[in-house]
Amino acid sequence: MVVKPSVCHWCVMARDDLHFRLRIPDELKTKIEAAAAKSRRSMTAEIVARLEEYEALELGEESLTSFVQRQQKEIDTLKRSGIKLPNGLWYRVDHAATRRQRSVQEEVVQALEQAYPAPVVPELDELGYYWYWKYADAAPEEREGVLKEANADLKSKGLEHEFWPGEPHENGTPTLKLGIRHFGPKADQQ
Repeated sequence: MVVKPSVCHWCVMARDDLHFRLRIPDELKTKIEAAAAKSRRSMTAEIVARLEEYEALELGEESLTSFVQRQQKEIDTLKRSGIKLPNGLWYRVDHAATRRQRSVQEEVVQALEQAYPAPVVPELDELGYYWYWKYADAAPEEREGVLKEANADLKSKGLEHEFWPGEPHENGTPTLKLGIRHFGPKADQQ
């Protein structure tokens, strides 16, 4: 079955949409009828909406079962951390994390860093560029050690911030991040 992206599943279905017979168990039909009534749409629109939601999960090669297991692990991790997110927010954060190939925790941290950026302090800029050049000049296998050294330097100065690797610059040069500040080959990066 082909679901047209232009189909508005909360509206009247178009006459030129594909028609076909579908055999389903009575119990499933009853569930779909109840869900359709609750969401105030036809059974067809309810089925199309659910198929579109499934498609929106962008599972790729991953099975729905492994997706659900992965979700449950992420939920368990957040529960242990004491963070509680409403279901709708959880799924939006997870969708964004999946698109960016991050864990939900990394996505939450990134969003919080953007919402509550480190203050722009000249000393931080100075340290950022100092450590950026050490990081960029280090061999790839040494960069993790440089990053640890940089973060230890921040702590020794009483600063409660942390560097982490940023996305490589378009020319392939590594970058460092400190909150929403990016340190890289261009002096005007923010």
